[in-house]
Amino acid sequence: QGASAFARVAGLLPHSSRDDVIAKGPIVAQIPYIAKDCHHFDTETHLCCPPSAYSPLASAILGERLRRMRFLSGANFALAMFCLVYVGINVVGFVINCLSDAAIDKAGLDLPRHLLEFWATFVFSLNNVCIIVFSPRSVADIYNHPAVLKAIIFFNVVCSFVPAALVTFDIELYEVAGHELEYANEVVLGLFDAVLGLKLAASSPISGDDVEGITVHVHCVGRLWRCVSIALPLALTVSQVVIYNWGGDNGERYAHFLEFTFEGYSACISFLFCMDNKFLLDRCYRAIVEELCPRSSQCTSLSTAAPVLQGGLR
Repeated sequence: QGASAFARVAGLLPHSSRDDVIAKGPIVAQIPYIAKDCHHFDTETHLCCPPSAYSPLASAILGERLRRMRFLSGANFALAMFCLVYVGINVVGFVINCLSDAAIDKAGLDLPRHLLEFWATFVFSLNNVCIIVFSPRSVADIYNHPAVLKAIIFFNVVCSFVPAALVTFDIELYEVAGHELEYANEVVLGLFDAVLGLKLAASSPISGDDVEGITVHVHCVGRLWRCVSIALPLALTVSQVVIYNWGGDNGERYAHFLEFTFEGYSACISFLFCMDNKFLLDRCYRAIVEELCPRSSQCTSLSTAAPVLQGGLR
């Protein structure tokens, strides 16, 4: 029963096998979105290939799948919380940038704000790598050319660490070079945000229903979001490079405003992507639990339903 429920919910058995299993047991009619949402889970691991519905290993593999779902759900929530912290860091940087140069020098804020800016960007780059690693979707599902995505991540991490280290050693000597490298890196980060934004558009629940009296056509909304996902991050990153180099005496200040705006936007996109992953995992977890143990639907939370499920597996 464990393997057949897992196969039905995750949509991982061939159609003929699914038909055989369905003929011998109840189907998950009340959760039609599960097969669509869950079929791509962990496509590079053995967990996506359960044994036969009648294998003695079925319950063990199903239990491992459920534990992995709970772990990935918690990991995506933690990553989403750091994205919000990064949004706050950029708000702080934006506020400090509004001060005059004299006020910044008098308070001695120049070095601390640059260290916070550069090192927070580096940690956020690592956070983006973890977002990909702990996503329930495969890399190929996130982007059709995973090799390009890997190159973007590689460039993003290396080019965020180097300026942070250089500025830490000597801000006067390496400030300009550090900013040039950081802004070039943010152009690449804009491509990464476009990938996540497009994935959010693809998984958006928006349909042609009436919303507050306005009929929203899914194709128009989806096309608009795709255009914004690509154009906005690239426009901000390219503009800050141009303004920093050719903006005159106030070029650095204006470039910093664009930089903090873009990084805040980037963190928001990553936050939405992580929360989307968490909700997807929680839906699939609950669907499997309720399929295996109908009593779990009467529990107040998944944590209270877990012991019931584990007892059923034993």
